[in-house]
Amino acid sequence: MQTIQTTQKNFFNLTTMDLIHTVGTLSRLERLYMALPSDTAKRHETLQELGKIWARAETIKKIEDRVVRRLEKLDQANCPLKVSELYKSIIQQENALQFVNSFRKDVLSVQVAPIRDSGMGAFGPTLLLRYNRPARGSSEDWIRKGVIKWTGPEEALSSEWMRSCLVAPGLMVPQSSIYHIEKGLLVRNDHQSQLSLEETAYMDKHLTLIRQCASQKTPAGKLVLFSERVAGVNFYDGAFMEWTEFFNSQKQWVFRQLGRMTFLDLLLGNIDRIVRYYEGTMLWQAAIESNLGNVMMTSSAFLHEEEMPTVYAIDNGLAKRFLYGSGAEGERKQYQTCLRDAGLKESREAAFAKQALKSIRCSFNKVEGNPLLQEELFADLALEESQQSFIQGMLEQKQEMLVQDSQVIASSLKTKYSILGDDVLTKILAFVQENAAILLA
Repeated sequence: MQTIQTTQKNFFNLTTMDLIHTVGTLSRLERLYMALPSDTAKRHETLQELGKIWARAETIKKIEDRVVRRLEKLDQANCPLKVSELYKSIIQQENALQFVNSFRKDVLSVQVAPIRDSGMGAFGPTLLLRYNRPARGSSEDWIRKGVIKWTGPEEALSSEWMRSCLVAPGLMVPQSSIYHIEKGLLVRNDHQSQLSLEETAYMDKHLTLIRQCASQKTPAGKLVLFSERVAGVNFYDGAFMEWTEFFNSQKQWVFRQLGRMTFLDLLLGNIDRIVRYYEGTMLWQAAIESNLGNVMMTSSAFLHEEEMPTVYAIDNGLAKRFLYGSGAEGERKQYQTCLRDAGLKESREAAFAKQALKSIRCSFNKVEGNPLLQEELFADLALEESQQSFIQGMLEQKQEMLVQDSQVIASSLKTKYSILGDDVLTKILAFVQENAAILLA
């Protein structure tokens, strides 16, 4: 029996041409999946019929006409949308065997939905992708994984700045590329690629088709983020499923990474994770809940006792209220006053850590009668050991920042993300540098 090997490919490490091609393929896959019957049994039957088409087609003459006729017959029988129309252009552009190969791989790639709408996103949909892509003439399948997210400049720069600050292992930001819809520019790694007019039209067409098929949200942002999809669970869900499986050393490691993450969130003005900030008050209200959906961690199922979980900061950003509008200057000053008083000095670190973990606990208070949370997670959140781990993480990140030059980071980001425009870049980078001066004093 032949073993099928699988290799994972994430969006962020694709070449520009591969990314353009993948967006087109994904658009076709999603429309093919949408053309299948919603009933599970009928969908399975339809996929079997589609499989017979390409299997028989490789051995017959006049392959284009016969395949189209079979597709049209299938459309009349089962499909709410015209599958045949989806492939006519491919038949015209490619020779017969190339078409059959594309069609064969498509059928095998839509055994499950290739795209799932997360329902999240401030600037538009956040689409989670996962599908197999068989390799012709090989025992290897590609598992294509990733995230397509319509976003704004605040998230793009915050994620990149945070990534630039992370040296020690344990805390990561998902790798990503950014595409500017209006300018046809793609930023990946340290390079900007200007797409041709034809490539830009192709990308925009298929991104629109993907969005229309997969989500009801209308995008407000001009940027599309292509990100790796990390393997793990968000902290909130993980507490229900994972926490009792972690060893104590792994739990303390997680708290250290949360401390590192919190320090960087304070630096960047991200008030939508551990740190919560309302009307000039940071953390000092018991009713303020942390947003644990923006923290992910490695599943315990993949770890041995001596292995430490990786914690991921996702959905990064900074509050727009600090940057834009008539009250932005006052909001910035108020926030930075809170930074000075937040308790990051030696005399008040314990109080800050205790309150931060209290906010995490507050997120679970609405879950009543859950013995796992009440007995184990809640106990860990109240332990002095956990608070010390959190403090250790904040201090570690502060030390990492002290040996870096925030002006060098800002200059590098200004060059890399020049597509965002000088005005936006200047406001964001100046704000972060002001915060750095306060936190690293």
